[in-house]
Amino acid sequence: RGAGMVARNLLLVAHMQALAHGTAIPRRLPLFPIRRHAHVLSSCAKDGSVVQRIYRLASAGEVDRVVEAMEQLTAEELALDTPLRLPPAKIGYQHVYSDARFSIGIFMLPAGTSIPLHDHPHMTVLSKLLFGKLHVTSYDMPAAEEAGEVSPRPALFSALRSRRRHHSLRCAPARRRVVEAPSPTLRLDAIRGNLHAFQALNDTAVFDVLLPPYDDLAGRSCNYYSEMHDELADGQRVTLEKVPWPATLKIASMHYGGPTCGPGCE
Repeated sequence: RGAGMVARNLLLVAHMQALAHGTAIPRRLPLFPIRRHAHVLSSCAKDGSVVQRIYRLASAGEVDRVVEAMEQLTAEELALDTPLRLPPAKIGYQHVYSDARFSIGIFMLPAGTSIPLHDHPHMTVLSKLLFGKLHVTSYDMPAAEEAGEVSPRPALFSALRSRRRHHSLRCAPARRRVVEAPSPTLRLDAIRGNLHAFQALNDTAVFDVLLPPYDDLAGRSCNYYSEMHDELADGQRVTLEKVPWPATLKIASMHYGGPTCGPGCE
């Protein structure tokens, strides 16, 4: 089930790394198949490999040590091609591993492509640039009382009050920066930087670890947002409106040729 949920919640999102569905995109089949770890262990990473070390540390929930291990990752170890071999305007995704606790994957962003603004509900996400340069926009998740919501009509929807969904967020102004490899691993949590967007300034590869992964049934669906710049309140708050899956976001499945990881590789 964990791998299937990753397939339906690719971001994406980033870091996206998963397929969003439900309110985020029209309901449809996954854009590409996700292979469960049982089927990708034919060529396990050698002892001491960074990828297997990341798997072990993520399995133990040692997030700080996962960050330390990710600093040692290289494009060469993961067998990544440069320059990228992708159709125009498409982002590539290589699935490395996933289970109910965490997922690992690599996003390949050709210069000029972007992963639009999206969230990571109740998640920690670690992103390591393997090569390239990104413009990163990030927002902190606001406190519950600052999130806007659409109220249902009392008579018709009274039974659904407990299931009302937030359709907008009131956030502090964005942080914007350019990140170039080799740079320290980017880290977001359930609050700080939880909403972010990537724009590739050069061909870029990003190694992502999501703890836990997207999971619709557990309330961790990926949602996309649009910045409403005309609703700035004295520069103190920005309104982010929830939007469907962006039509410009196109993801292509790519073969992962690097060292695999998982319980069978111990």
